[in-house]
Amino acid sequence: MIALFDVTVHRRVGEVPLFDGLNLEVDDGEWVSIVGEQGSGKSVLSSCLSGRAMPGRGRLLLGGRNTDRLDRDGWAKLRRRIGACEQPPMLLEERSVTENLLVPDLARQRTDGAPARVDALISEFDLDSVRERPVRQLSDGRRRLLASLRATVGTPSLVVLDGVFDAEQPWSERLATRLSTCVASGSAVVTLGRREPPSFDGRLLELSGGTLDRVSSR
Repeated sequence: MIALFDVTVHRRVGEVPLFDGLNLEVDDGEWVSIVGEQGSGKSVLSSCLSGRAMPGRGRLLLGGRNTDRLDRDGWAKLRRRIGACEQPPMLLEERSVTENLLVPDLARQRTDGAPARVDALISEFDLDSVRERPVRQLSDGRRRLLASLRATVGTPSLVVLDGVFDAEQPWSERLATRLSTCVASGSAVVTLGRREPPSFDGRLLELSGGTLDRVSSR
């Protein structure tokens, strides 16, 4: 489970807060899609939810843990349970597609069967032709796909994807299906972007004016 309670975030000191009293709860095995216009704060919220940034005020719980009480070792263990794709995607640029996809299992010391799982993932998403290519040589679309897939490897407790469905891609439906599989396995999934994922059947929220509101049509 992840939760934000009465969270405040400033873009810059002295400016009006981007969020002021923001609240969000996502249960294990739940998929929440957060939509909003450019500049609404989606990427800032993504960084908070993935543990890469801390709110200025309020409480942040990730994996049921109060992040205010975590030491360095606690943070390291928690981040190994989180898969995230931010904007721009953070990848190992000089490493191959295969090596990037192996990273989560290696970090969690789940090496048994890892190469076979990665091989299956590469084939499923038609990445065979670039599997040994350095990431820096990939197109923007493939970089975003790779970062999204890496975030789901090993069925982490939490998956956070920022902007991956903003542009329609040949792999969008397949990625949405993979996220549904993560949800069915107990992962909490949060996707953020200008539009909801294809075939989405979760909780849809709109981020606007520093608040989150449920979209009534869902």
